[in-house]
Amino acid sequence: MQRLPALRTGLRATRRAAAILMPMPLLIVAYGLLTGKAAAATAKGAMVKSAATAAAGVALTAGAVGVGVQVFGPGEPAPQSASSRALPAGGLAKGGKIPAGTAIVRRTVTLGRAGAATVTLPCPPGLRVADLIGARGASATYARGTVVGVSRSATVLVSTRPAASTTSAVVTVLCKRPDTSGSIVAGTPQGRAASGSTLHVQVTRAELFRRPGGAAVGSVRLGQPVRASGSVRHGWRKIMTDTGEPGWVRAGVVG
Repeated sequence: MQRLPALRTGLRATRRAAAILMPMPLLIVAYGLLTGKAAAATAKGAMVKSAATAAAGVALTAGAVGVGVQVFGPGEPAPQSASSRALPAGGLAKGGKIPAGTAIVRRTVTLGRAGAATVTLPCPPGLRVADLIGARGASATYARGTVVGVSRSATVLVSTRPAASTTSAVVTVLCKRPDTSGSIVAGTPQGRAASGSTLHVQVTRAELFRRPGGAAVGSVRLGQPVRASGSVRHGWRKIMTDTGEPGWVRAGVVG
């Protein structure tokens, strides 16, 4: 009977030694295997943490896409009516199906105290800026550097109209995939309207003249495909634009 206290003391010493040698996580697992409680609690905590991490990742991804930007692709109903030479028949009614290779991108912007704002709308991959449909409730124009038919995104300057109390505006751009010549005009008429090689405008913008040195009748922009008739007169070249407009430009404008 005298050996019992000594035996108990030995057992306590052995347990303390085992606790020192065994890392804490292993102790928790070992205890869980015996009771079934710690393991379940640990697993539940890990699942909650993983779910929270996944949710945070989704939120971050969604925010990175661009809050407030709406993209309507081919086959979807148009959110508003639009008029543009880039569209078949020159326009699209609200609710009509958006043509293949085309998209409508829009965003609602809040105007500042000065009644103005700048917004950039990106086109879907493979598409280029084709037209500025407008800014409902305000006036809009392209910012410097946005080139129709070339730019992959449109930066738009928005401002309130005179005597208007508008505090926000819906800015809309049309995006389109250029054809093999680089034109974004629907049913490009230049192939039927003129003969000659296809050239492209080499400058940001240039005026189109009725005749060399005459009155300007329009303009051409960077990258725009034109059909050259072959007529060259004292540094001027006769062309037909992809919108079907004939005229003359300085010879160095196209190439």
